[in-house]
Amino acid sequence: MHQTPLKSFALLFAALLAVTACQPTSTRQGETSGELVGSPSAVEQQRALEQARELARQAKESAPPQRDLHYMKAAELFMLANRQDLASEAAGQVNAGALPPPERFRWRLLGAEIELQRGAVDRAIASLEEAPPADTSKDQLQRFHKDRAAAYQRAGKMLESARARTELDKMIESPEERANNQLEIVKTLALLSDTALELLQPSPPDEMTGWMELARIFKKHGDNFTSAQPEYQAWRARFPKHPADTQIYARHYGGAVKAQTKSLARVAVLLPQSGPLQKVANAIKEGITAAHYASDPSGRPELKFYDAGNPQDLPALYQQAVQEGASAVIGPLDKDAVSVLASGGDLPVPTLALNQITQEARPPANLFQFALSPEDEARQVAERARQDGHTLALVLVANSTMGQRELNAFNTRWTELGGRVLEQAAYDEKSHDFSPQIVSLTNLDESGQRQQKLQKLLGRTLKFDPRPRRDAGFIFLSAEGSKAREIRPQLQFHRAGDLPIYTTSRVFNGEVNADRDTDINGVRFPDIPWLLVEDQGPLSRAAVAKMFPAALTQYPRLYAMGIDSYNLLFHLDRLSSGKLQETSQGKTGNLYLDENNLVHRRLVWAQITNGRPSILGYSPSTVPGAGETGAPVAEAAQPPG
Repeated sequence: MHQTPLKSFALLFAALLAVTACQPTSTRQGETSGELVGSPSAVEQQRALEQARELARQAKESAPPQRDLHYMKAAELFMLANRQDLASEAAGQVNAGALPPPERFRWRLLGAEIELQRGAVDRAIASLEEAPPADTSKDQLQRFHKDRAAAYQRAGKMLESARARTELDKMIESPEERANNQLEIVKTLALLSDTALELLQPSPPDEMTGWMELARIFKKHGDNFTSAQPEYQAWRARFPKHPADTQIYARHYGGAVKAQTKSLARVAVLLPQSGPLQKVANAIKEGITAAHYASDPSGRPELKFYDAGNPQDLPALYQQAVQEGASAVIGPLDKDAVSVLASGGDLPVPTLALNQITQEARPPANLFQFALSPEDEARQVAERARQDGHTLALVLVANSTMGQRELNAFNTRWTELGGRVLEQAAYDEKSHDFSPQIVSLTNLDESGQRQQKLQKLLGRTLKFDPRPRRDAGFIFLSAEGSKAREIRPQLQFHRAGDLPIYTTSRVFNGEVNADRDTDINGVRFPDIPWLLVEDQGPLSRAAVAKMFPAALTQYPRLYAMGIDSYNLLFHLDRLSSGKLQETSQGKTGNLYLDENNLVHRRLVWAQITNGRPSILGYSPSTVPGAGETGAPVAEAAQPPG
């Protein structure tokens, strides 16, 4: 049977794992490959591709061991060029069993990186479990721990990922790299629940205990550096010899410190108090109020709400708010009202609209637009699937406005990333039988047609066992929770249940219900940290629910949006500085601005396991192209499931 290079290498790599575990070590140092995990520029990728092809050409003309070394270096460069197919082919040419131990270890790392890129996370972890040879070079040891950290994080094993980074921390010489790695340790641990951070701690004064305590402090206080400072100082006293850099507090809160020095005397909030958006607006209003009372009293601005029910009245209402002393404005919510504001010329004060619009002209400099955008989520689905090593997709979407928007955003981003949609189908949201769409999507209908043609050709009845297509890597499903719970079992019935399913946050309504959600076990989706990452701070979901009980059951994402809209006011100057790496830790995600001052969210990824969401880590940071806009909040706010 013919095997693809990728499959051949996977089999070869698995076989070599057993062999190399028994080999004696050598004192010879191996050639280093440098950093392979990252996001090289297009120019760097092209240069790496050219160099890799030249090395592969030289390898064909060389004798061992130079032949094997050339192929291995070529494979590493192919990885840098984001050509996993060519990397696998080159790596498969290496006679790893004949390599000295340091080079064989380097080959193992390469294999783990290829497995990780193709989404075989468990294989990657298995290949990284064996300790490096005693004489492994420092560069390769750093590469080993980076690979382990990445693999464990992709598997949702945050504690193990953080442990790998603490080992890496001991080897980094560059102060800047070490500082960034330490912030990653804290960020990774902060994805654990507060309960886990407490129960999984080793006994003090263990180094990991210190990291976990620090993560708990930073997580609890978010961007509020003032309230975090006393606890941080107490932490320093408790762990005086901890390896965390003395500037980690300043680095973590650097942007927040600058942001919170901004003085806001009065904040005007323009929200409808009646009409179709009243319930949505009320949830946002209560989120804003909760954030206001949780802020530092010494710098707390006056908060005034205005009834912005009629878009046509907005210019006069906005002018009134400014004349009454507003130094910043939150709102409006209605999409038409945002359009009125965007087309009315320069704005005198920073204004955070709670919706996003499509506009050819550049919006006014002081206008910022924030929405819970389904397009953002669909793009992050494409990015996560590509990061997991997939290239071929099947798409099943609702035949609705929301389904079409998610489809368009996913397809655009998926194509940009080099992925291909093999087949797509749309279903009626009122239906409960999705067999026609699934049969078409998985080519079961073509399988049946082939049987009929063969029977006609042979003139006799054939025993037939229809099989779904095997070339697809995953399914992008656009569905609310109730539909996903119907579709998933039907995919299993039609023998497509082993295909990974990626979807958006509409699959989860924010309430954990293991009995209800066992039907969607294995489904992956991005969602806001407020619903997935447990914390005990003053703006945790439980704390806000003490003031506003509806935060637990009705529009929870909009409560989080209200919290973020208030806190974002203090960070707009920093986020709009032009530095795309600037983010704000929000309840709706890690927030950042694009060149048109649209707010985007990096979400937390989760997978349903035993009916409960388990965290897989944050989405990669990307800035969509101009002109890609978010959801009308009223549409995005419908409680999923």
